[in-house]
Amino acid sequence: MTVMGDKKYPVKRTGGKRTQRKAAGRGGDKWLLRAISAILYLICGILLVIFGAMLIFRAYQHGQNEAEGKAIIEEGTAGIIVKSAEASLKDIMDSLKVHDNMDRTSQKAQKKLPSEGEFEGKSSSMASGDSRALTALGAKKKYEDSLRGEPVLKDSAILIGGNVYLSTYVQDAYDREGGIEGVLSPAVRSLSDNSDFFMAGQLFPFSDRGEPAEDKEYVYRVSAERTDILREAGIDCVSLANSHALDYGYEAFSDNISALQQAGIAYTGAGEDMDEASQAVIRDINGMRVAFLGVSRRVPDALWGAGKSRPGVFLAYDANKEELFSKVEELNRSCDLVTVYIYWGGDEGVIPDYMRVLARETADHGADLIVCAGPGGPETGEVENYNNTPIVYDLGSMIYGSGIDDSYLLELRTEETDGTLSLRLYPLKASMGYTYISGDPEHYEFSYR
Repeated sequence: MTVMGDKKYPVKRTGGKRTQRKAAGRGGDKWLLRAISAILYLICGILLVIFGAMLIFRAYQHGQNEAEGKAIIEEGTAGIIVKSAEASLKDIMDSLKVHDNMDRTSQKAQKKLPSEGEFEGKSSSMASGDSRALTALGAKKKYEDSLRGEPVLKDSAILIGGNVYLSTYVQDAYDREGGIEGVLSPAVRSLSDNSDFFMAGQLFPFSDRGEPAEDKEYVYRVSAERTDILREAGIDCVSLANSHALDYGYEAFSDNISALQQAGIAYTGAGEDMDEASQAVIRDINGMRVAFLGVSRRVPDALWGAGKSRPGVFLAYDANKEELFSKVEELNRSCDLVTVYIYWGGDEGVIPDYMRVLARETADHGADLIVCAGPGGPETGEVENYNNTPIVYDLGSMIYGSGIDDSYLLELRTEETDGTLSLRLYPLKASMGYTYISGDPEHYEFSYR
């Protein structure tokens, strides 16, 4: 019994322990696998839920975008961005610093901005074609620009714009809206409406006559009936001193002067003879006698220059710039503020040295402000403080062709009490003949003589 018990017992104990260990091992492995599987299933489930939610959200977003895009195309307006534009209105006004003590009694009639409904009504009435190609960004820019337009001036001011060419794009934009609203944004129009005097460079003759100049790549002319566009833009004076004044010869040149006279728009920088071409436009503005003189540093032929008995342009090349200096000295003796508007040209897009020399020499002879208007480029809008005389290197084009970039509108203020000359440059862009303010203005101050 003992022997048999001794034989059985060890075998039973040993076998029992081995059986228990194997059973325990198999049970642990199954639990671990089940746990891992459950976790993987959970992770997959979460991922599927997230992925499904993303698909649903993107489908919803796509539907929203499609609806918004359809609204813009069909309505031709920025109504869908009204809420965001209104929410940012305060920031826009703060950045422009245009809501402080606005004087609403300026000499020109002030136009009110259209209400939201009126604005949408105007936009939706636009004809199909180019106007319906406005993108959401373009529509937003146009609407935000209108919000900038109301309180832009605290008091009276002088505006000076760059080159103006009433191309077919500009004329179409004008006709499409039935007025200047198609050409200039509410903000630009508000600046014009609240200014005392507005000058720009006219880069074409008003005429239907004449033959195009020979060997000239670009020649411009516009029918005299289009003087309404300049008048509605609020332009009081134009400089004719440029390389397009005689694009269609002396007949068109003479027609242009007659058209401007009939429209009541003053001109400088060109005339029927040298005496007329070198005449400045002089106005009394807020008790100050201010002179505006146009001159050109670029023409295709020396014969374009005005002579004693020859129509033409007032030139400022090295050979005849003494005539400019003499005229500036004369104006300085009789006027409180002398502004010289210089046209120059070139495709390099960089201010050439000869222009800097000419501008500084003009300041040395008594000019209080020199404004240059050329093709635009990297240095457009550069302002130089030369012996406390501001020189604005290149305003570029204000109204021109199908679109413009890198251009500026200059606002000038004077304070007799402390002798301060304040300049503000508004950056401009244009698309499809429509010009708008594209960013915050840059501000400069100088003391004037």
